[in-house]
Amino acid sequence: MAINLELLLKVMVQNKASDLHIRGGEQVYLRLNGKITPIKSSHMTNEDVEKMIFPLMNDRHKGIFNKNREVDFSIDGKESGRFRVNVFNQKNKICVAIR
Repeated sequence: MAINLELLLKVMVQNKASDLHIRGGEQVYLRLNGKITPIKSSHMTNEDVEKMIFPLMNDRHKGIFNKNREVDFSIDGKESGRFRVNVFNQKNKICVAIR
């Protein structure tokens, strides 16, 4: 099964995680009771992360990200609820924290 954001948000909500951490070249992690926990079989490349997150950004968000290498915005996860998103660049990897 392909990893998509809606699925990750559902896993986040089902597990009552406070945060979802995505970084290119690594597994996806949940913050559960303050502990960072990997989601099995969730490895994503930098390109996977970019393809998942960039379509969520409007032109203003993309401009801010390109200038500052970081941007904050919110998304509506449909059935999962509303989330705050922080996209940033760390060691040439696209990273995302969703709360």
